[in-house]
Amino acid sequence: MKKLFVVSIFILCLIKGAFALPFSSSGVVDPNFNNSWNATSASGIARYYFYFENPNVSVNVLQLRFEADVFDITKLNSASFQVINPGSWTSEIFVENNAVKWAIASGHPITTLQDPIVLQVNYSLIDSDRMWNSQGTNWAWDEGQVWAQTYTLSGPLFWNNQIKNWDMPISGGSTSPVPEPATIALLGLGALGIIRSRKK
Repeated sequence: MKKLFVVSIFILCLIKGAFALPFSSSGVVDPNFNNSWNATSASGIARYYFYFENPNVSVNVLQLRFEADVFDITKLNSASFQVINPGSWTSEIFVENNAVKWAIASGHPITTLQDPIVLQVNYSLIDSDRMWNSQGTNWAWDEGQVWAQTYTLSGPLFWNNQIKNWDMPISGGSTSPVPEPATIALLGLGALGIIRSRKK
């Protein structure tokens, strides 16, 4: 009986190991896409980019969370969301616990050959201070990065050139804002300073 138990555990570990593929993803957001931010109406257009690195993984669902203490979720509806890539994907929304709204983009499974997943959202914030913090720097507010939104990618496992029939969550994380031009310039100046000091 003990041998059978040990063998069973070993087989389960092998199965788990076979499908625990190394996988990571990253999400980036431009909250001021095409200079759309309007402080008076506290609204704008955000464009999100989601990348995933493992070619053996396929994705057919993206979930992106909008917290009600930042976004005016009463103004978010299906028309607010547009999937730019893949073009065949569609989107929908739902409210969870009357506090959080998820945007769901889904469609045929894609691999890294078709990434990034690109989602565009017409959003409204509760107040313009959710966009800028008290110092007016970065895309931040008092709780931290307003644009560090939770997301999950999931999909059927793509293995040995076949797509298996079950759905599984494969990655989750937080989006990060695209650096604004001033930040990029500062990083560039800092890098030049380091190079110059090393030459001296």
